[in-house]
Amino acid sequence: MIPEQTVLVRYTVTSGVLEYSLPFAIYDEGDVAVYWAMADELGGEQTTLELHTDYSVTIQEDTHTGSVTLVAGKVPVGATLAIESAIPATQSMASVAPTGTSRIRRP
Repeated sequence: MIPEQTVLVRYTVTSGVLEYSLPFAIYDEGDVAVYWAMADELGGEQTTLELHTDYSVTIQEDTHTGSVTLVAGKVPVGATLAIESAIPATQSMASVAPTGTSRIRRP
């Protein structure tokens, strides 16, 4: 079994910067989950942001990437912003031939 992997990018929130890029594929604005925590509290409490209340998502249709734009004042400067892909891993292993059933002929 192949374990699921979390697709996540982190940024430090900077004064005057509200837009943060998504270096992974998205197809719908609900394809991301956004959280923040203060840098000194990363092992502690994190706050989940709400789409349309705390941030918006812009999708670039040609590349299926995009950006998250924060609402001013929702996340403090210096906080760590975490943007996670909310697209579930759906690829199954059914297409992989079991060991010993290879159809490659050897000379």
